[in-house]
Amino acid sequence: MRPAQLLDPDLPTLFEFTQSIGTLINRWSPTIWTGFNSIRFDEEMLRQAFYQNLQPDIFATQFNGNTRFDVLTALYAVWHSQPALVFV
Repeated sequence: MRPAQLLDPDLPTLFEFTQSIGTLINRWSPTIWTGFNSIRFDEEMLRQAFYQNLQPDIFATQFNGNTRFDVLTALYAVWHSQPALVFV
């Protein structure tokens, strides 16, 4: 993405974008939201964006039958218990 592309008036506002994400989360629920370091980064960013844009359910990926799985946390657990299984 180039800086000039950020000024494109056809892009949704952050409010519209968070509404779209909220709709997608509700449509896909219940599901397991999986990511790499998602709980400590992505979830915080999403929750803050929802809060700042007055979205009704800032914890949408945690409730309504949804669960979360962070691959990085699982990798840390494997490395701690069986370090020989993790190759860098």
